[in-house]
Parts: sequence; structure tokens; C-alpha cells
Amino acid sequence: MKKMIVLMIAVAAFFTSVPALAATNNKPSSWAESDVNAAISAGLVPDRLKSNYQAAITRDEFAELLVQSIFKKVNKATPEQSPWDISAFLKKVDVDVAFTDTDADYIKVAYAIGAINGISDTEFAPDKLITRQEAATMLVNTVHYSSGIYFSEMIKKSYSDFNQVATWAQGQVLMSGSMLVLQGTGGKFDPLGTFTREQAILAMYRVYHHVNFGNLTLKGAAVIRMVYENTHYHVGKDYIYMDYPDETYFKTNADHLWLNLYDAWDDGSGDFPSLAQATATYLYSRLLDTSLPEVRAASEANKSITVDFGYMTYTTLTKDHVLEMKLKPGYELMTVIAGYHYGYPAIDVEPKIIG
Repeated sequence: MKKMIVLMIAVAAFFTSVPALAATNNKPSSWAESDVNAAISAGLVPDRLKSNYQAAITRDEFAELLVQSIFKKVNKATPEQSPWDISAFLKKVDVDVAFTDTDADYIKVAYAIGAINGISDTEFAPDKLITRQEAATMLVNTVHYSSGIYFSEMIKKSYSDFNQVATWAQGQVLMSGSMLVLQGTGGKFDPLGTFTREQAILAMYRVYHHVNFGNLTLKGAAVIRMVYENTHYHVGKDYIYMDYPDETYFKTNADHLWLNLYDAWDDGSGDFPSLAQATATYLYSRLLDTSLPEVRAASEANKSITVDFGYMTYTTLTKDHVLEMKLKPGYELMTVIAGYHYGYPAIDVEPKIIG
């Protein structure tokens, strides 16, 4: 009888301990708890990721986390503009992608801003887990434009397994380390290691809190601003097109958009059509090229011209679009901060007129 009572007590103790154990596992690890809670307070974390923090994160889950975090960061940096959200973004941007295994809007946004591509042109693999080198690539693909590319040899030497990092991820692994967004531990980066929910949340919190990234970009290469209300974009695997809905206005006023409007926009006088704002801003301010008189002359004459920036070609006033940007290999690592360059190893941008 005594043995039976002891057994019953033991069984009862086991079952009453299960909820407590589950609650413990449902909390972030001690080293991550403070930053995870801060990320949640900042509104970065989707509800479905506020549990099972040690679980490996999927591509679908990370896409949602990344998009929500980036919108929060950009909206915080540009309070004077209307806030970005998924609906506002997709109203302004047509995403030319047709994944057969997902139609989630946040994945379309993640694709358009250049963060996460499919594993093929038609497959996204939403339930596939993410490796650490893939995570570094996705993070850097999102924020490289204004973050300042810095490939630290010190970081490279500190990872004893750097030779195991895939060639396509090496630049991003080094940059994510230099930005203090995703680093290794114990002298290793562990490129094929699992990326967990809490690690992903910490990485996005560091992007939100530390990284110089104040403007949303398409494919990580071209700034898009909410203030340009009437501009519209088409984004695909390797291109960005910008259009202005009123074609009559475009045909009538294109020859004025450089001389008559750019200088006035600079000194803050008057209200200007979004076409003029977008074109002038993209070419003169965002692409850091104010020294090509041929571009201005072509615009005055309402003629198309193409500039090769190395990481992309940039064509103005085509028969189909106001602007056409065709991306080339290396665009994923271009930056306009601390030098204008792209690729790994870095190549300086030297714009050339090619057509």
C-alpha cells in the first residue's frame, strides 16, 4: 500500500511539473531575454513568434518578422511621411513574382525590398529553415544601401570556419559582423548552423536600434519614399521600373523636369509633380551622380539616356517607363555611405554613359 501511495505521488508530481517546464521553455534564453522583450515592446515581433523562442525559424516566419521590423524602423526615421505598411507598399509597388507555394503579402514585400528571394523563380519554400549564412545574407540584403559596406579582415580572421562560408554569403557574413547584427561565437561563425526565433528577433532588434537605415529601398538599390504619392513601381528579379500614372502630363512636361523643377525643389519653393520629384531625387541625390552633363542635356531634350553604374544600368525617359533600373551581379552589396561601391571584394562605382 505504501509503495502504491509513493507511486501515485510521483505520477502526480510529474504531471503537475509539465506546465511549469513548458512555461520555462516558452521564455527566451537568459542571454536573449532583455533584447527580445525590448523588440516586442517596440512592436517588431509578430504575435506568432512570441513563443517557442529556441525553435528554428522558417523562411516564412523570418520574412514576416523582417518586414514588420523594417517598416517600424523606417516609419520611426521618417515621422513626417505617411507610415509604411504592407497595404500601402503593395498599392505603390507591383511585385512581379509568382511563387506557387505562397501568396503571403509580407513575402511579396520581402522580395521587393531585396531581403529574401525564392529558392527558384517559382518556389519560395516558406517552411524551409534558415541557416546562419542565409540569415546574414537576408539581413545585409535589406540594409546595405546606407549602412556603409565594411568587410573586416579582423572578423574574417576571427572565424576559424570562414572557409566553410559559401562564396555567395562571404561578403554578407563579414558585413553582418561589422554592423554587430549577426556575429559568431567561440571563434566560429557556424554558417550552416540553425537560426532560431530568438536569434532572429535579436538580429532585427539590432537592425532597428543600431543600423543606419532610414529609407525603404527596392531590391536594396533604389530609395522609395511615401511622400511621392503618384509614383508607381514594378519590381522583378533583376529590375525596377518607375512610372507616373498620368501619361499626358509626362509627355507634356518631361522636358521641364530637370532644369525648371530640380533647382526649385532644392530651395524649397513650390509644389512639384511626383514625376519630377522622383526622377530628380533618384538620379541626383540617391545615386550620387551630379557630374554627368549628358544626362541633364538628354532630359532637357526629352530624350532617353542610359548610365552604367557597375551594379546596375539606369535609363531615363524610355518609351515604356519614366525610369528603368536593370540590376547586375554585386548590387546586393552596394552602398552610398563611406564610399560609393559594390560587390565583394568592393568595386568603386564609376558611372559611364552607355546609350
